[in-house]
Amino acid sequence: MTLWDNKYRTANTPIKDSPTFKDDPKRLGNAKNQALEAIEASNLPLSQKAIMKQNINDGNFTTVTVGDGNAANSVITIYRNHKCVNCGS
Repeated sequence: MTLWDNKYRTANTPIKDSPTFKDDPKRLGNAKNQALEAIEASNLPLSQKAIMKQNINDGNFTTVTVGDGNAANSVITIYRNHKCVNCGS
């Protein structure tokens, strides 16, 4: 399960991990809730919905913050059991 966020920059500035995912647990919770709502509203088979929702609830997902405009990089963060496994790398 991957949660995405896009950051547009007019200046040539590297993108860092989105505050949506990293700096504020409430904002991450909101992003996860939005993902759960999108999964529930999708036309995916019930078995796939169940797996995706369980992964989010168990804290097993990946976040991707994508740079747009003059920011050409992206940041990938992997969570397992609600813990970031690649932070600081």
